[in-house]
Amino acid sequence: MNFRFVAHLIGLVIVAVGAGILVSAGVSAIYGDADMWSLLVSGGMALAAGIPLYFATALPGRTYIGYREGFLSVGLGWIVAMLFGALPYMVYGLFSPVDAFFESMSGFTTTGASVLTDYNQPHGILFWRSLTHWYGGMGIIVLFVAVLRPMGAGAMRLFRAEAPGPVPERLTPKIRDTAKSLWLIYVGLTALEAALLRAFGMDLFQAFCHAFGTMATGGFSPLVGSIGSYDNVAFELIVVVFMFIAGGNFALYFAVIRGRGYGLYKNPEFRVYVGIMVASVVAVATSLMLSKSHFDPGHALREALFQVVSIQTTTGYVTADFDRWNTFAKVLLVLLMFVGGSAGSTGGGFKVARIMVLVKNARHELTRQVHPQAVLPLKIGGARGPGICARRCVGVLQHIRDGLRRGDTLGGGHQRRSRHLRDLGGGYSEQHRSGTGSCRSHPELCVHGPLREDRADRAHGDRAPGALRDPSAAVAGILAALMLGGGLARGVTRASGRAIARGLIPDRVLSAMIDARIRRVLSRLDDLSPEALAERDGELRCRLAAAPIAVNTGEANEQHYELPPAFLQIMLGPRLKYSSCLWPAVVDDLDAAEEAMLELTTERAGLTDGQRVLELGCGWGSLSLWAAERFPGSYITAVTNSRLQAEFVRERARERRLSNLEAVHADARHLRPEGTFDRIVSVEMFEHMKNYSELFARIAGWIEPGGILFVHVFCHRRYAYEFDATDPGAWMARRFFTGGTMPSFALLPSMCRDLRLENAWIVNGTHYARTLQAWLDKLDSCRGEARSVLAEVHGDEGAEQALAEWRLFLMACRQTFSMRRGREYFVGHYAWRR
Repeated sequence: MNFRFVAHLIGLVIVAVGAGILVSAGVSAIYGDADMWSLLVSGGMALAAGIPLYFATALPGRTYIGYREGFLSVGLGWIVAMLFGALPYMVYGLFSPVDAFFESMSGFTTTGASVLTDYNQPHGILFWRSLTHWYGGMGIIVLFVAVLRPMGAGAMRLFRAEAPGPVPERLTPKIRDTAKSLWLIYVGLTALEAALLRAFGMDLFQAFCHAFGTMATGGFSPLVGSIGSYDNVAFELIVVVFMFIAGGNFALYFAVIRGRGYGLYKNPEFRVYVGIMVASVVAVATSLMLSKSHFDPGHALREALFQVVSIQTTTGYVTADFDRWNTFAKVLLVLLMFVGGSAGSTGGGFKVARIMVLVKNARHELTRQVHPQAVLPLKIGGARGPGICARRCVGVLQHIRDGLRRGDTLGGGHQRRSRHLRDLGGGYSEQHRSGTGSCRSHPELCVHGPLREDRADRAHGDRAPGALRDPSAAVAGILAALMLGGGLARGVTRASGRAIARGLIPDRVLSAMIDARIRRVLSRLDDLSPEALAERDGELRCRLAAAPIAVNTGEANEQHYELPPAFLQIMLGPRLKYSSCLWPAVVDDLDAAEEAMLELTTERAGLTDGQRVLELGCGWGSLSLWAAERFPGSYITAVTNSRLQAEFVRERARERRLSNLEAVHADARHLRPEGTFDRIVSVEMFEHMKNYSELFARIAGWIEPGGILFVHVFCHRRYAYEFDATDPGAWMARRFFTGGTMPSFALLPSMCRDLRLENAWIVNGTHYARTLQAWLDKLDSCRGEARSVLAEVHGDEGAEQALAEWRLFLMACRQTFSMRRGREYFVGHYAWRR
C-alpha cells in the first residue's frame, strides 16, 4: 500500500475544500455579510492543514498506483472533504458538530437531505452549501485526475473508483484528458444554466446556487420553497432541461461536441432514459387530470414534467406538494427514484444502464436453460460488453439483497433469529385427515379439497409469523438499502417505518412487500436439512416445556382484549367473533361466515343440550353466547383473561336473559375451575400459551371421562416458532403478539400425553384471509368513527397512527393466510377425548 500517495491526494482534497470556502468568503464580502470572517477562518484552517500535507508527501517521479490505493484515496478523500466542509457551519455557529457534518455529507454526496430550517442566512454560507453539491456532482477526485501530472495506469484506477456507472467510459486515449473533458463540460453547462436563469430575471447569486444544485442533481436551494418559490414557468423549464442533461451520460455530450450528434439517438441507454421519462410524464399528467383534484391539462403537464424529471434524476427540486397527489402518481415517483439517471451522469439511483444489463443478462440465463451450450455475448446497442459489466451490475443488486438479509436488520432478520423457528414435522395432517365430520362432510376445508378461489384468493393473509417479523421494517429496509448505506440507512429505515405506521404507503405496495418477504423466509426454511429441522424441534420443545403456561398476559390484554368494545363492533361481525370465520360456497358476507364457523365448531366439539361446557379464552363471547342460546339445558362457563371482556359477556347475557352462562375473569396460569366438564372448547387461545404439556395435563383433570377437548388454533403446515418481542425489528411481535407462539400443525398433538387425539382437521387458510379482508373493509368504511373510538385510548394525536397500525396488522395477517392458496398457514381443529 502506497500510503504516501494517499496522503498526498488527501492533502490536495483539503486544499480544494479550503479554496472553495475562500471563494464563498469572497461572495460574502461582496454582499457585506457577517459570515465573511467565519469563512476566512475556516478556509485558512483547511489550507493550513492541506498545504503542508501536500508538499510533505510530494511524490518522486512516476508512482505506481494500485487498486487498493485508488479505492482508499477515493473513500478517505470524501470523508476528509466532508469533515473540513463542516467547518464553516461550526465556526459561524449555525450547526452543532453533528448537524454540520450531516449537512456537509449531504452536500458532497449530493443526497440533498438537510437540517437547515431557517433559510434567512448570509450569502457566503448558502453559497458554500450549494458549492459542496457542485464539488460532489462530478467528483473532486475526477478533477484531480485531470489536473495532476500524468499517473499512467494509476489514473484509470482512480477514475474507475470515482466515476459512476457499470464500466467508466474512456473518451480519449489518455484518461487524464477524459477527466479534463468531463470537467470542462460540467463547468460549461453550469455556467450556461446560470446565465440563462439570470437572463430570464433570476438574481445572479440564486442563479449560480440553483445551477450548482441542478448540474450536481443534488437539490440544495437558497430558498425554503426551492424552485417553486418563484412560480415562474421560464425558470422551471430551464431547470428541467438542465436536470435532464445532468441525468444523461456526459460521454454522449462529449461526442456531440466532437460533431457526432447522431450518437445521442443511437445510444440505447439514452433512448431508454428518455422513454422512461416521457412515459412517466404522460402517465403522471394523465392521472392528475383524472384525479379528484381535476387538474387542467396545462397545469397537470407542468407539474408532472418538473416532478418526474427532478425525481428520476434524483435532483430533488420541487414545485408542487406531490404528497397530495393520487396513489398512482406517488408510487410511480418512488419507482423513478430507484431507476435514477444514466451511467456516467451526476444522477443517483440504480442507473438505467445497470437495469438494461440485468434485463439482458436475465434473458440470456433463461436462454441457457434451453440451450446450455449456447455462447451469448452481452451486447448493449450492438456493442459487445465485457463480462465484468454484468457481474458488477449483478454484484450491486446482490449487495442490496445481502444488505436486506443482514438487516433483515432492516426488515426483521431471519438468520440471527432462526433459533425461534423450529420445525415440528409436517406429515401429521395426512395421518389425521380422515374421521367423522372432516373431509367427507366439509370438503372445502381440506388441504386437497376443492377451493373457493374468488374472494379468498383476492385476499392475501397473515397472523404474522414471528419469522416474518415486521412487514413495515421489511419495506423500510428495501428503501434504505436502495437509497443509502451505512449509518444513514438506519435513519431512512426509521423514517420509512414511521411513514408505514402512519398509513402513508399505498396498500398495494405494502401487500406486495409483505408477500415477497413471506416467500423469501419460507424458502429459507424449506431449504433446511432434516437434521437441522430435528434440532430446531428439540430446542423448541425444551424451551416450551421449561416455560410457564403463559407469559406476557398483560400485554396480550393491552394489544387485543382491553380495547373499547365499540372498536371491535365497528370491525367485526354482529357476533363479534374475533377469530377465523368460514366461507363455504353459499356464504358471501361476514354475518353468515360467523354463523357457519360457529356451526362447524359446535359440530366438531360435539356440543349438545344438557352438557357442562367450559370455554377457555372466550373473547367477546361469540361461541359461549351462541351455545347458551342454542342449548338452554347446558351450562356454559366462559373464561377470559380480560376483565373488560368478562364484563361485556355478562352484560350481553343479561340483555338476552341467558341464565345458563357465567363469564369468569381469570388468568390461565392460575385457573382452577370448580367441578368437571363434558366439553372444554378453546378458540384461538393456544397461540398465547407456552407450556402446552402442563396445560394439557391440567385440562385433562377438568374433563369428565369420555369428555372432549376441542381446540381451534391457527398454525403453519410444518414450522413452529415463537414471537420474539425483544428483537428491534419485530414490530408484529411487539405490537400484537408479545409472548405468543405460532404452532405447527403437529405441535399440539406431539405435546399432549394425557388425552387421546380422536380427530384433527385443517380449515384452509383462505377462509381466514377472507375474514381479515372483511374486517379491513368494515374498518375502512367507518374510518372516522374508528378513529374517534381509538382517540379515547390513544388521544387525538395517536389515534391516526393506531388506526394505521391496525390496518397494517390486518393486511399482514391476510397476506400470510392466503399464501399458496391457504395451504401454508391455516386453522387447525383438534378433538381429544379423555
